[in-house]
Amino acid sequence: MPGNRPNIYTFEASRIAAKKAYEMAGIKNPLQELDLAELHDAFTGTEIMAYEDCFFCEEGQGGCLIDEGVVMPDGKLPVNLSGGLIGCGHAIGATGIMQTYEVALHLRGEAGERQQKNARRGLVQSIGGTLCTWTICLVLEREG
Repeated sequence: MPGNRPNIYTFEASRIAAKKAYEMAGIKNPLQELDLAELHDAFTGTEIMAYEDCFFCEEGQGGCLIDEGVVMPDGKLPVNLSGGLIGCGHAIGATGIMQTYEVALHLRGEAGERQQKNARRGLVQSIGGTLCTWTICLVLEREG
């Protein structure tokens, strides 16, 4: 964070959770090493913040990933192929389960029309609480 000050354009809990998940999975460059991601997008702004908080890009550059097509279904790192939380009804309290299930479907090759070809590794990021007091990040990986 600039000057190590809290700000309103990042969720520190997401940054900490993403760093720990990547560390455990041996991921150094998430944009290069992930095949898809399901990110918390209850509001448009939180998805863009998640691009930055999950280290897909530098701070302030999240919108560029959309402009450049990086996070689109046919992009380098497709995000929310499920349609996202809003597209799936945003079942508050169960969204992390839905997101994890979606990534698992892709890793198993069972996502139907949404299938990300050859998906081997995916990220789930789910947040909650006032101003994101907690975040869970999971890296799911297919064997072999």
